[in-house]
Amino acid sequence: MHPADITKVLQKLRRDGLLIAEGRGRGCVYHLNDGGEASEQMMQAAPSNNASSEAQMMQAMPSNDASSEEQMMQATKRKLSAQETERLVCCFCTEWRTAQEIADYLHRTKDHVRNVILPRLLKQGVLEQRFSVKRHPNQQYRAGREE
Repeated sequence: MHPADITKVLQKLRRDGLLIAEGRGRGCVYHLNDGGEASEQMMQAAPSNNASSEAQMMQAMPSNDASSEEQMMQATKRKLSAQETERLVCCFCTEWRTAQEIADYLHRTKDHVRNVILPRLLKQGVLEQRFSVKRHPNQQYRAGREE
């Protein structure tokens, strides 16, 4: 088979819930879905003709399951909408976090977080900076305090 055809088949198997993708691009590794209860719930929440959104997956996951944090991290490995990204960053930044910590959490590069995500969230007032100097070497961010 041609590599492009293999990619399409793997993506369809992932969308159908038979495979779990780990990583991106050439570094992507596929694992068979173990058929666990959380995986089954996620598949029931997913539309049959689309890949499920991160929000649907989060609703389908059991909240007190020990593996739910791991499953949420798997969900962040794919491209997220601006609203999904904002929600994840707000949940993660309940305490002061560096751009690198946010990038690691979202599975994005530090440059992408610093140049795309953080400016948008700071402009919206969703996040606040610890130091008023824009390029402070120890700059940290947290979800804005509503008072």
